[in-house]
Amino acid sequence: MASLEYSVFARIPKLDAATLCRVGRQLGSPLELIRLAKHAPADLARAAAPFTASPLEALGLPLRALEALRNFDQAQHDADREILQRQQITVIGAEEADYPPQLRQIPGAPRVLFLLGNRTALHEPQLAMVGSRHPTANGARTARDLAFHFASHGLAITSGLAVGIDVASHGGALAAEGITIAVCATGLDRLYPEAHAGLAERIQARGALLSEFPPGTPPIARHFVQRNRLISGLSLGVLVVEAAARSGSLTTARHAGEQGREVFAVPGSIHRP
Repeated sequence: MASLEYSVFARIPKLDAATLCRVGRQLGSPLELIRLAKHAPADLARAAAPFTASPLEALGLPLRALEALRNFDQAQHDADREILQRQQITVIGAEEADYPPQLRQIPGAPRVLFLLGNRTALHEPQLAMVGSRHPTANGARTARDLAFHFASHGLAITSGLAVGIDVASHGGALAAEGITIAVCATGLDRLYPEAHAGLAERIQARGALLSEFPPGTPPIARHFVQRNRLISGLSLGVLVVEAAARSGSLTTARHAGEQGREVFAVPGSIHRP
């Protein structure tokens, strides 16, 4: 099943892992969806039998997914494939054995993942570490020390490659020569922030860079919120260090609670919000 062809599903909205797996079982392969979209458009099916659902409609897909399939963009798909091949980005479909089992359990799990690095890292027991982009010196040191300790004892450290606590957590795991995973909110050819390119290379060498977004996806605010459910979903629990009262870190913690993951916090000064 490992195929660059599966990258097409990253551009089909409202299509999650559970739906793609169900359709794959019905059709023999999820890629049959693309064949149906190309060769059995709904308008032709209706012309022949106006009161009969087209093969695509009979699958019970969300309306927006149907519309995207009917308007399948071969040129965009070819451009995605070229980038994926050139940058050696791995594509993991929802049906594949390499798809992280922890992630598959969550509602709305992504139908496809893009990866740079070691795909076996996704199967390591993981602890997510998140927190403030503007931590105190003590908070950053604490995150780094804890990540070093946990990584030394066999936990992979999962975070979001952002400034602050994320960087400290990835750095602590790397210092311990452990595994760390960065979940990105952009295409893996558009790493953000660009200043962390060196850190990203080190993470790729020791673990993995992961994204649900196709090549070329730029940094968009809502995507950072969206990716937070993956940080918690991949992990056994989430450790929060110095999160602001309104922050993506607390969104990740909320996702963790909803997903049945453990949530931990590092206590800080009583004088700080």
